[in-house]
Amino acid sequence: MSSEEPRVVVQPPVSAGNCLCPMCTYGLQRPKEVRAERLLQSMLAPEEYGQLHSLTGLRIPSRLVPGMSYVIQAVGRCMLADKDGNLFGHLCLVPVGDVPLADHVLGLILLARHDEERLLASGNIFGPPTELLIRVRQTRERLPANARGRAAQAPMGAALRRMLASTGQWLARIGRRLRGQG
Repeated sequence: MSSEEPRVVVQPPVSAGNCLCPMCTYGLQRPKEVRAERLLQSMLAPEEYGQLHSLTGLRIPSRLVPGMSYVIQAVGRCMLADKDGNLFGHLCLVPVGDVPLADHVLGLILLARHDEERLLASGNIFGPPTELLIRVRQTRERLPANARGRAAQAPMGAALRRMLASTGQWLARIGRRLRGQG
């Protein structure tokens, strides 16, 4: 099944105008969307990829909140479900910038599996105040301060780190030359 083409929904843009924002161009097969969908498909087992694209979504059990699981849907939604599969809340995470939908979905899956603390700290939790949702919010509040703080800070990109390192080296060279001449 891995030789199949990824499932990328093709639909006309939402607006009739010439807007190229992510909402108006959602679903168009741009090269980065196709690449992102292929990456998503390669990172998941065929059954998981099928579940992700089903109405029920891909279920990932929580390690922090017993009896809860994350239900990630191919449309980029992260729902909260109890042990019986009943949805009781929504964890809202919105990508910054023009991120392909499949990259956003893969990010949700990887966070749910490998960095649940960051997932809970980063998203806004919505839903009726059920006992389980209250436990999720309490768990979020008990997270170490550094996990909650990380979520508020934007990660520094590799290009920005290289630029800062290069600028630091450049300033150090100028300082050595000034000290040598002065």
